[in-house]
Amino acid sequence: MPRLGDKVSIVYWLLLGVTVLCVPLPVVCREKSDVSGTMNINISADSFEVDARDNTLLAAGNVVVQHRDVTLAGSRAIYFKTLQKVIITGNVTVKRQAMTMACDTVTSLVLEDKIEVSGNVQFMSGDIHGTAGLGVYDHKTQIIRLSGNPKVWQNRDELIGKLITVDFRHRKVVTNGGARAVFSADKFSSR
Repeated sequence: MPRLGDKVSIVYWLLLGVTVLCVPLPVVCREKSDVSGTMNINISADSFEVDARDNTLLAAGNVVVQHRDVTLAGSRAIYFKTLQKVIITGNVTVKRQAMTMACDTVTSLVLEDKIEVSGNVQFMSGDIHGTAGLGVYDHKTQIIRLSGNPKVWQNRDELIGKLITVDFRHRKVVTNGGARAVFSADKFSSR
């Protein structure tokens, strides 16, 4: 016959199991980092599916992924724990300080501190705006490299090229290959 303590712990675990199944809770994964000691990847969503064989987590519905000072949001995500990689799809947004990006798909390479964006890429940082088909954002250097018909503009001034590099920290833009610049004459008009 079970003791009273056994019944209490069984009831506790049953209630905890029901709570976990019914309430969407954020998943917190802690991984070692040689730079800061510990890094957290926080994932919240409407539902989760964990595959222990593949060491993956599938999140669906109102997905929000937070890592350091970057917040990624979308409709679905898959987290590959072994690879430390998160792929987010469906109306994706990326936010970091004053920078905001929107695209179809984001791949966050956690160990490399890089974010790959693809499909209808749009970004804004202060008064600098841009569009592209593909982009790679380096979190450490705060540089994004854009390709796939990239275009960057500030107010009415535009830069176009095959490859555009935007350095947010130093507020520099560099174009390569078929580069073209269009500057507004308004700034140069006499008073």
